[in-house]
Amino acid sequence: MASRKNTSSSTDKRILISEGKKPATECCSIVPTQGPSQTQYSEGSHQTGSRNSLMDPTIRRSLLQIRQANEPGKYTVLATVNEILEDNNWCYNACSKCSKQIRHIIQNGIEVHYCPKCLESPNLIVPRYKVQIGVMDSTGTACFVLFDKEAFRKFNKTALEMREQLLQVAGDEFGYPEDLYQILNKQFVFLVEVSQRFNIELNRDNYGILFMSDLDEHLEDFRKFVMENQALLQLSSPLHDGENKEIMAVASDNVRIN
Repeated sequence: MASRKNTSSSTDKRILISEGKKPATECCSIVPTQGPSQTQYSEGSHQTGSRNSLMDPTIRRSLLQIRQANEPGKYTVLATVNEILEDNNWCYNACSKCSKQIRHIIQNGIEVHYCPKCLESPNLIVPRYKVQIGVMDSTGTACFVLFDKEAFRKFNKTALEMREQLLQVAGDEFGYPEDLYQILNKQFVFLVEVSQRFNIELNRDNYGILFMSDLDEHLEDFRKFVMENQALLQLSSPLHDGENKEIMAVASDNVRIN
């Protein structure tokens, strides 16, 4: 399956098929002809709170612990992006009013776009990010999902701008933008959410990214915590001062995407 990663071995992945998802050739094919291209996200209390959460030692976990979590909540983890999952569309067509993914329904014998939240055909449809990435630490692997607000903050471009750039540079609006790969093989402190319904009840290992940082202060603080709490984090092998602090020990290469 198509992906770009930092290892040469192939994997057998189960692909998440979202409700109402269209084939890749239809992803982001609708361009708004009026109004703003997409909401511009500004720094606010939410991002400040998320940034502060990265320094909270009480919610720090390993990937293994996040995947084994039996209580919903927000947790932080130090992990490396080892794969961009190209088999999954990197964006989706959304209702500009509520950001819900639009569906295609038959109305009076004609296929029309429909927003299941607004219960109507949207006046404006915009592409929004939904980038699925494989991450790893010394305890295993998981799939994280980078949604619109955090993706915009990371890439400094809206999904619409990214798609238009892809069309201009590659002549193909349905490929994968090169800008997405700037996070590949890099380590971040992630703030992710474990959902009661999606992750615990349905036992799915896809976790939405609420915030991510590669600032030295966040990385070094978490690395220090890892070195001092290896048993607490259930690390698969002991780490020692002077060793590679990127915490990239070889682990299972199977990223489950249910």
